[in-house]
Amino acid sequence: MSRKVEKPPRMPQFKKWWVKLSIYTVVFLTIVFTFFLGVFVEFSHNIVQKNTLIYNFFKIVSNAEEISYYELDTTALKSTIYNFIKLHFNENDPNYIERVTNAYIDLFNRVPKGDRHYILYYIALCSVESHFKMSARSDAGAVGIAQVMWSIWGDVIQKNYGVSRESLYTSIEDNIYVGYMIWRNCLRQNKYDIQKANISYLGVNNNNYNSQLPTTYRGGGL
Repeated sequence: MSRKVEKPPRMPQFKKWWVKLSIYTVVFLTIVFTFFLGVFVEFSHNIVQKNTLIYNFFKIVSNAEEISYYELDTTALKSTIYNFIKLHFNENDPNYIERVTNAYIDLFNRVPKGDRHYILYYIALCSVESHFKMSARSDAGAVGIAQVMWSIWGDVIQKNYGVSRESLYTSIEDNIYVGYMIWRNCLRQNKYDIQKANISYLGVNNNNYNSQLPTTYRGGGL
């Protein structure tokens, strides 16, 4: 008498469904993790680039023996600022670079000597925000070299600085001056904490701007 061959027990339908769901979930989470890992790596790379720009600028300035941080001489600074703008503007337009340089020199001459060292940081900040391009526009509506947002600061700009929206968009000098004054006010309001001032000015938490600056220029140490 032949014996009946027993069939292996069938996997319950619920268990099969659960195994499939687990596999799909693992695949989905792997894809999501890979995506966000790529975003994080790109973000970290950008932060390092921005920090390096600022750090290198201050390194250039600090290596210029004729420049004193307490008695900043605009003549000595001009060539350093010009070369820094030329390096990061990335376009061959000497006349434009000269005009931007002169706008910063004019700014040095307009502010009290005791405040001039803040402009060094501001120049570096402009480099990472716009690469000194007046044509720079952000998705949030920030414009020009200083990336000023008219939608936020328009009333303040008109009332305190007499600069129109058109001038903010087209004038190198006005854009740089207004941007500095707004950032300087943010600095005062935040008790000279540069990191907090940047958050107020830029509208986002960019504390990493300060992480590689020389000690003299870090938040609270200016």
